Amino acid sequence: MDEKKELILVPCHSIWKSSIQPSDGRVNFGQSPEYWHLAAFQYEGNDHLAFIKHGLAALKLLLKKRHRATVIFSGSQTKKEAGVLSEAQSYYFLCERLIRNAMRNDNLEIPNFDDELHTLLQEIKEMMVGQNIDVDDLFCGDSITTEEFSLDSLDNLLYSIYRFEEVTGKFPQRITIIGFAFKMERFISYHAKAIDVSKSMHKLHWN
Repeated sequence: MDEKKELILVPCHSIWKSSIQPSDGRVNFGQSPEYWHLAAFQYEGNDHLAFIKHGLAALKLLLKKRHRATVIFSGSQTKKEAGVLSEAQSYYFLCERLIRNAMRNDNLEIPNFDDELHTLLQEIKEMMVGQNIDVDDLFCGDSITTEEFSLDSLDNLLYSIYRFEEVTGKFPQRITIIGFAFKMERFISYHAKAIDVSKSMHKLHWN
């Protein structure tokens, strides 16, 4: 088996309300703002859909280099009303629910999801079928994990590097961040330089 060398980092920005059951009988896939603990500024741009794109884009990238990379969802317990559930845990559980649903159903249409989200789900499903990977295989072991102490973007980077080492036994040689484009300059020009990992950084954003 190839050695894990790449950290695929997903900085988290909210907590999915997994326990909400829609009154219309549909499944809660995070498709509506009310299924998230959102700040006021996160509503206008449909940020909740961007959060899902970040998670799915990370899984798609992982499937291209599964034995060489680890996805880490990074974010702590930021909402009192969410209890002990962290941002990272909620992203992990939502992505697992989405992929499990995609693998079980031919119709991947989810209300409020745009074409990018539907395409990501279809591509992930095709890659998993092609590689003969089931959901449990994808989400177990050291392929996907969480970091649950970060409170800001510097924490996201620093703590995830050490979480990668904790899970794989070695520090990452390459770091790919999947998140909002406007935060990339902060990660690349400031945080990475501050902790001396600039040479390992690879910018990959999802608007």
